[in-house]
Amino acid sequence: MSRWITMALAIVVAPVTGLVLWGTGAVQRVEIESEHWRFQVRGDSPASVPDVAVATFDEDTLEELGQQWPPPRATHARVIDALADAGAKVIAYDVAFTEPSSRGVADDRALSDAARRAGNVVFAATKAAPDGGTETLAWLPGGRDHLQRIGATAGYTGFEVNRDWPVSSIPGTWSGLDSFAVAAASTAGTVVPDATFAAGDAKIRFAGPAGTVRTIPVADVLTGRVEPGTLRGKVVVVGTDLTTPSDRLATTAPGSDTLPGAEIHAQAIQNALDGSFMQDSGAPLDVLIILAMGLVVPATGLALRRQAWAAAAAVAALVLFLVAAQAAFAAGVIVPVIAPLIALGVSIAAWLVVSYLRADAERRDLRRRFAAADQAAVAQVLHGTQVGGEAAAEIIAPGYRLTEVLGRGSAGVVYRGEEMRTGRAAAVKVLAPEVAGDPGFRDRFRREARVAAQLEHPNVLPVFDAADDDDVLFMAMRLVEGPDLGTRLREGGPLPPAEALRITDAVASALDAAHARGLVHRDVKPANVLVDQAAGGHVYLTDFGIARSDHEGTISRHGDVLGTAGYAAPEQIMGEPAGPAADIYGLAALLFAMLAGSAPYARDSAGAALSAALSQPPPPVPGHPELDELMTRALSRDPSARPASATDLARSARAAMGG
Repeated sequence: MSRWITMALAIVVAPVTGLVLWGTGAVQRVEIESEHWRFQVRGDSPASVPDVAVATFDEDTLEELGQQWPPPRATHARVIDALADAGAKVIAYDVAFTEPSSRGVADDRALSDAARRAGNVVFAATKAAPDGGTETLAWLPGGRDHLQRIGATAGYTGFEVNRDWPVSSIPGTWSGLDSFAVAAASTAGTVVPDATFAAGDAKIRFAGPAGTVRTIPVADVLTGRVEPGTLRGKVVVVGTDLTTPSDRLATTAPGSDTLPGAEIHAQAIQNALDGSFMQDSGAPLDVLIILAMGLVVPATGLALRRQAWAAAAAVAALVLFLVAAQAAFAAGVIVPVIAPLIALGVSIAAWLVVSYLRADAERRDLRRRFAAADQAAVAQVLHGTQVGGEAAAEIIAPGYRLTEVLGRGSAGVVYRGEEMRTGRAAAVKVLAPEVAGDPGFRDRFRREARVAAQLEHPNVLPVFDAADDDDVLFMAMRLVEGPDLGTRLREGGPLPPAEALRITDAVASALDAAHARGLVHRDVKPANVLVDQAAGGHVYLTDFGIARSDHEGTISRHGDVLGTAGYAAPEQIMGEPAGPAADIYGLAALLFAMLAGSAPYARDSAGAALSAALSQPPPPVPGHPELDELMTRALSRDPSARPASATDLARSARAAMGG
């Protein structure tokens, strides 16, 4: 259940993240800066501001006039007169006059008289008076109503509340004052609809970089160097373009990082005149876009259940969204970009989480069914089916390709396999889930690999790899062609004495090597002996999964005592500590089985076999009375009565049978 809850949370986290970032304005600055990138892509030509021009006080103008900034207000009066004579429709003066002139009231009156003569001047206001008026020329007769008396007006010239951000919009009003652009447009006879500023600000639809608006030095205006008709019928913005940093502001306009304030106002006034301000797409559409971008990847992946389709959906969503957003931008509609892209990015990460959880669930299900020998699961693995983009065989035994079943037992199944890195053949043993789930058995399984690796004996089956991979235990060993010794005895009966003695010698050598390292096998039996016919009959002792150090306490097998009925020593059956003598008992029982075809105390049930081993004397080996005395000692219920070592048992058997 927790996996499904996690998957559900992973799916909804993307749209929720996008909506939170959008709703709280956390990405507002980046959204504004993204407009600059979109303007770059749009790439308007610099000839799209037909109704507005700029007259600038630049360094050359001040030098030609022989003045410093700020020049006398009488100079500004001359500029207003010259623009009025040139036929300017509106003179938008982007210079603040909120303090009396240091040159006396005559200087202020000259400016006021020029504005009265022109009758179309909009002065800059950087702040509003408490009553909503302006301080511009307010010390002259009429006070704050002086501008109205001379037929002039004022407009707020601020742009953004946060001046550290790029300029991208203008307010409709500020503290009761119309913005500079709105005031200029109104003076020109254009009424800007209130709906334009429904969101408080209106986005400037920049026509281009610096120089897009026709710009003329003030010196040329004053000296008549402007061609007749150039400024006729235009709104002329008068401002500065000096070398001081405050004269240029960062904007979202294309082609340049900064614009003079006068040119920003000029482009905003053109928007106000022709109603071309950028429009926001609106909250309902914004929410829908963010939801769609946040859900498209997991929705596609869950519906089609393919990683490739989810990846294709991510790429398609990214491309289509950016193309659509740019097309809308070119049409004057601003669609949020950053929040939807973040939602898409988070959705990709969330889908990776969902995919991992789903693949993990599929892997676990396949492992469980495969370990339980479910035919469909086994077919998936052996036929190389892909599960969650991963080879099924690698899910069961990473690094190995399984091809066929070699054998089954109560503890699991052994498969023929191939190490994918080297191509080496291997026998891969996968434990059954009910066995692998037993902590004690898992310990014994890990110990088998460790013990086998420690021995490095020619008669101990080499282990290539072993893994306790979550809920699957597997071990890769050398592949020995042919059945184990137990199968041979069941199918072919007793072995020739010489073959039985040869196998006894090999197993005895392996056991003595283990005993020398303080290790006891505890389950010597025919099924744990492999004879490699392809290698000249080489003998291997395998399955050290229940072997233990003789310094460890008694460990119970999954379901019963350690060892196998018919081959377990009496002390094992009784649950007492078992040392090397228990393996010598098992080796004697193994020799008995090879010569007789069955274990010494073979009965119809394991319980009867265990009871006979505890209560009856060792039976004679059929046809081999020469081994009676040795078997009596080796199968004694008293461990101290048995031969001193496995090799001693093998030598005694060979001597008794005439070498």
